[in-house]
Amino acid sequence: MWSPKLLNRLPAGKFRLSLIDKPMAVSAVKAINIPDNATVIEINSGFLTHALLKHTNAKRIIALDNDKECVENLMRLAEESSGRLEVTQAENNIVSKFASNKLEIICSWLQKEKLADTQVYPWEEVHPSLVSIFHLPDKMNGDYLLNQIMQDFYNRSGFQAYGRVRTNVFMPAYLYEKNMAMLGDIKRCKQGVVMESLANIDILRVIPERAYTPKLDTTSSTKA
Repeated sequence: MWSPKLLNRLPAGKFRLSLIDKPMAVSAVKAINIPDNATVIEINSGFLTHALLKHTNAKRIIALDNDKECVENLMRLAEESSGRLEVTQAENNIVSKFASNKLEIICSWLQKEKLADTQVYPWEEVHPSLVSIFHLPDKMNGDYLLNQIMQDFYNRSGFQAYGRVRTNVFMPAYLYEKNMAMLGDIKRCKQGVVMESLANIDILRVIPERAYTPKLDTTSSTKA
């Protein structure tokens, strides 16, 4: 298993939320249960990239992020990854900062540039070697991105065009509370009902506030 030399000295991005509890990151990665030789796509990367490299046998990790400093740090990490880690700054290079359909554009770019040889499986089967991970922003963009993810499930588009791709979503507390609310709960929302109708949902981990910098509300990882 390859162990990155930079694991303990990559600084957290100055203006971004970072998971600083490495054992928690390892725990989250193990809960996701990445298949050997899988291709992992990490959108808004940096939370789990180090743990994905060290604690899985993933063949490829494709990391996309908008933060220039994070991308530069991950590129340094990629240099020591024997080709396993591929890093791209999404904003400006792939998609405009002001685009309303960012996920659609990013998925289209990935399908053309990174996933052209990926095998398509029947929808009835879970794709055995393609896994996606999304880190949702702690703001309205998180709601919008989650809607786009659900649209891909409904339309069988984006990553779901390759078959039923396991989608792991790290979401802030407010999104978790309203989307996981049970019938009768005042927080229950239409978005959560749609999620229930489109996917089998497992709560993998609840990550405490202390694991992050800067501080924020409790965040959860949900697998669809």
